[in-house]
Amino acid sequence: MDFIATPLITAVVVLLLSRTVFTVKQKTAVVIERLGKFQRIAQSGLQFKIPFIDQKSGLVNLRVRE
Repeated sequence: MDFIATPLITAVVVLLLSRTVFTVKQKTAVVIERLGKFQRIAQSGLQFKIPFIDQKSGLVNLRVRE
C-alpha cells in the first residue's frame, strides 16, 4: 500500500509547488486575480500565489514606446 501512496503524495506536492511559484520576466508585470477579483500586480522576479484560488489574468508590457 505504501508503494502507491508515496508516488501519489509526491505528485500532489509537485503539482502544488508548480502552481504556487512563478516568475515574471523583466520589463513585464502580471495581473493576479483572486476568485475573479483584482488582487495585485506582480512585478519582475520570483513570485508566489495561492494555487487554484489565485490566477494570472494578464501580462502587461512595461517597455517605453516612442
